[in-house]
Amino acid sequence: MDIHLNSEPVKYAIVALSFPLWGPFAKAMWKEFNDALRDEGGLFGAPPTPEQLRAIERERGRFRSGMVSVTWAEHERQQGHSGAASNQSSATPTRNERAGFRSR
Repeated sequence: MDIHLNSEPVKYAIVALSFPLWGPFAKAMWKEFNDALRDEGGLFGAPPTPEQLRAIERERGRFRSGMVSVTWAEHERQQGHSGAASNQSSATPTRNERAGFRSR
């Protein structure tokens, strides 16, 4: 039995073994698409009735995308920091500042 790297079982094994890399991304995209299209019933659903739509908005609020790109300057402006205030902050950065993580 001669197995080549370009055979179908090897391809399926690579896709299955790489699931931890692409699985969370696919799950986030699925949730984002369904939330963005919830007024129309999601990707494959039927449109909700006006009563169902009001119930969804009461339950979960208006849709707000979690996939938003914010520059550091916009983030500081939203937090109300001025240039002088950010220079006078503590000398030791917090864990989130060191990692480059921007919280909302």
